[in-house]
Amino acid sequence: MTPMILFTLTTFESGQYVDFEKVVCITGDGNYSFIHLVDGQKLLVSKCLEQLELRLPPSQFLRIHKRYLINLRFVESIFPKQIKLTDGKVYAVARRRWPSVHSYFKQNSRR
Repeated sequence: MTPMILFTLTTFESGQYVDFEKVVCITGDGNYSFIHLVDGQKLLVSKCLEQLELRLPPSQFLRIHKRYLINLRFVESIFPKQIKLTDGKVYAVARRRWPSVHSYFKQNSRR
C-alpha cells in the first residue's frame, strides 16, 4: 500500500516525505511550523500553518487555534477550551473556535 504523502518537506538538511498518519499535530510560529510526529520527532519547516492546512484533509485535521492544527486520530480527551492528545500534550482551543470545536466532538461522539 502506498503511504498517503502529506507533502515534501524541505528542512535544513534535505527534502523528506511525511505520511499523514504519522503527524500528531502541527504548531505554527510565524512563517515557520513544527510538525510533531508519532515517534517524537519534531520537524521544522519554513511554511506557515495556513499553507500547510490547505494541503491537509479537513476530515482528519482540525484547526483549534491560530497556532495549532491537530490530527483528530490522536485526540485523547477534550476539556473546556483544551484538547489533550495521545502524546500527553495539552493544547489550548482559541476562544472563538471553541463553539465549533466543541460542537464537532459532540456530534462525532454520538456515532
